[in-house]
Amino acid sequence: MFELCAHGAGTRLVVTLKRPSLGWSVMAIAGFHGWLGRLTRLLARTPQAETEVWAAHIWASVFPAYERAVSGSVANGRKAIWRLHFAEGDAALGAEAERQLADLAQLLGERGDLTVTIDGFGDDPCGFEESVALCQARVDTARAALVGGGVDAARIHTGYVLGNYHYLVERDCEAGRAFNRRIELRPSY
Repeated sequence: MFELCAHGAGTRLVVTLKRPSLGWSVMAIAGFHGWLGRLTRLLARTPQAETEVWAAHIWASVFPAYERAVSGSVANGRKAIWRLHFAEGDAALGAEAERQLADLAQLLGERGDLTVTIDGFGDDPCGFEESVALCQARVDTARAALVGGGVDAARIHTGYVLGNYHYLVERDCEAGRAFNRRIELRPSY
């Protein structure tokens, strides 16, 4: 919710964030930070190109900071985001991903008040539509593993399926592309 009101010779913007029904999303909180920072710079007449350079770099600092804050303050030290990585062009789960999903299923079994939201991201050498379909297949694979681990399907939600969009790290090398090729599972703390 936002409110605009007169403030001296200018205007004050008040933004009120309330916990969404599916819990706090580190991506959403970091996104608010980025968009409000962009707005502040544009209102201060910072050139568009300079503002966009700032926005491109802010994500690398605020996203990890909010992830730590949610983990430490809201999730009682547990992970705020569970990241599963995939082989190029593949939706199959590796051994590490299976282990993480088993751990997450155990957490959800212990905490009946939690739901989980799954977001899909890619960095595969394919077009946008194909990347979205591949990311959806990865989300569906993780959902099936959680249901197979005893989690009620009604407690599992799909958030964003963005395909080859929204990178966490630079994608100019294979290690960066491999890290970006992921799904993220967010328990709703």
